[in-house]
Amino acid sequence: MWRVLGIGRFMSCTSEHGVNWMLGAVADGMDLASAVGTYALMDTEQQQPTAEQARTIDQDIPRTFPDDADFRTGGAKLVQLRKVLYAVSRSVRTHGGPPCVVVVPYPPYGFCWVCFHQHDGGYTQGMNFIAGHLLRHCQPPLAYALFMYLLTTARVGLDAVYAEGMPGVAAATTQLQQLMTVHFPDMAAHLQRVGFNYHLLMKHYMSMFACALPAGPALDGVWDVIFSFGWQSVLYVVLALAQVVEHHVIAGKFSTRTGAPGLDHAGSASCYTVPGAYVSCGCAGSGMIATTDSVADLDLEATCALFESLGKRPTKDGSSDSLTKPVGVPTNLGKRAVKLMMQSQES
Repeated sequence: MWRVLGIGRFMSCTSEHGVNWMLGAVADGMDLASAVGTYALMDTEQQQPTAEQARTIDQDIPRTFPDDADFRTGGAKLVQLRKVLYAVSRSVRTHGGPPCVVVVPYPPYGFCWVCFHQHDGGYTQGMNFIAGHLLRHCQPPLAYALFMYLLTTARVGLDAVYAEGMPGVAAATTQLQQLMTVHFPDMAAHLQRVGFNYHLLMKHYMSMFACALPAGPALDGVWDVIFSFGWQSVLYVVLALAQVVEHHVIAGKFSTRTGAPGLDHAGSASCYTVPGAYVSCGCAGSGMIATTDSVADLDLEATCALFESLGKRPTKDGSSDSLTKPVGVPTNLGKRAVKLMMQSQES
């Protein structure tokens, strides 16, 4: 089959998940051979983005997956990531406009900036995580082809997330609030009571969860679902994450240790390391929450920390010998999202 499609020579290093994603793209009408040919042409001609685009891409590359040896300086995937992002930046439609900055409340500092650069050639922060995760599963030409599929197909329509004004993010945020009210009304009421801003979850949309979940079964399973069901499944994956923490939110109890958020979490869920995120606090400091070993009411500060702790591996705090106890992310996260989606369609 792949030889007929003209991409057989690239399949030897493609993972099972990568094959599934390509099958989904082909079934949706994607011309993989043409996209692969476009990448080869751009690579041969060594087309470069503008100096500003190249500078931003080069800044983002080393902080894409800093805990992954393949993406560190000298790593096998580093050069490939740069080539794919250069090609994507030359291929996507012009966004225009200045960087988009969203200011959202993030205690204890009062606010934080969530900044996503939008350049005239189309590169936007968040694309580096998607390209990087694709490269974990296939060679650069196929990674480029699948990325272009995610951007351009109506089934996923990721381009709307990166477009000027981020209309895809605005729409997703509104839809997520509505779905939260339907599926988890108690939790939705709590989030409304404490003033939780759903824009804090936009990093999931911008990176298809690749910046919030590490490489492994949970993230790969989520991508399987997105390639199978399209953009709507992204919202249900966020709901599935919310379902993981619902018990702690509704209980109103937050057990922590000094210096960083954590939870007493029982079960078989696995804990993962979260790579660098987009959110940066608007004031000096580590962004961690100074707490005690006491159990306190779950206010806005603790709620934000709870969502940020999803998937983090226990690490030592710089100021103490204690360990964080974050909420584990189940490896069947994608299946949970599908179940929620099916429940929504039946109701």
